[in-house]
Amino acid sequence: MKQPPNYGLYGEISSNPIIDGLHIESIADRSQLYDWEIKPHRHDDLLQILHINKGHGSFSIGAIHDEISAPCLLITPRLSPHGFNFEKGIEGHVITIHHQWLLNFFSQERKVLNIYENSQTIKMNKRSESWQIVNQTLEHLKKEFFGSKPWRHQTVNALLVSLIVLIAREANHESEISNNHSRSIGYISQFKELLDIHYRDHLSIDFYANQIGITQTQLNRVCRNILEKSALTVINQRLMLEAERDLLYTALSIKEIAYSLGFQDAAYFTRFFKKQLKQSPNEFRNSKRS
Repeated sequence: MKQPPNYGLYGEISSNPIIDGLHIESIADRSQLYDWEIKPHRHDDLLQILHINKGHGSFSIGAIHDEISAPCLLITPRLSPHGFNFEKGIEGHVITIHHQWLLNFFSQERKVLNIYENSQTIKMNKRSESWQIVNQTLEHLKKEFFGSKPWRHQTVNALLVSLIVLIAREANHESEISNNHSRSIGYISQFKELLDIHYRDHLSIDFYANQIGITQTQLNRVCRNILEKSALTVINQRLMLEAERDLLYTALSIKEIAYSLGFQDAAYFTRFFKKQLKQSPNEFRNSKRS
């Protein structure tokens, strides 16, 4: 299988393509020379951050293929084959950083290094304070990088460190959100599995929360965030699902269904059913059979 070409900067074969461990250019500067298509390639010692301020496109980084939609940040680690198809007129920057520069400043920060050693898309909100700060820091960095004022080298390093940290924080925040979402999905799955076993037992929300290993408040919050309903509503809907099945697909009487679902008497079951569906069990059964 043919390997993607290894470049310094795209289209350039050079052992030392960047000065001071940094190169900054607009996306348009290079991509418009190639009809807005950057074919798959890799860099041995360079990582890149794509700062997308406006427009759309698509990308591949390793085995990942996805769409680009501004505003966002893309991290392309060294050694990972990557390619892009940009919408004509896309606005943004490519920030290329030598891996050794990253090690020089963050050798003791394993979490930061991990972020930049893995491909990642960070979706941003253009009205958020964090996006404004990223943009301002990048503009200051560009001004110093292309300028010639005294202590330029020190200022470029300071601003680049700041930018690296700002982006790492956003990546870390997005990772935490993703992890929290995955954890919440797991809680919901456990809750539903327990309900399938115990829905006839009319147990409290606290019982289910304890079985899952979280508090009642947390279980309610997870249900509202993922299912957009309270934990009690989830419990009641599980009971209603079984009640409706029995009413439609069996010849059991209302009293028999009530007892089978753990209700003490048919009257209580009827009140519960009518509160949930605005129909009595008999009205529901007759309306579906007519």
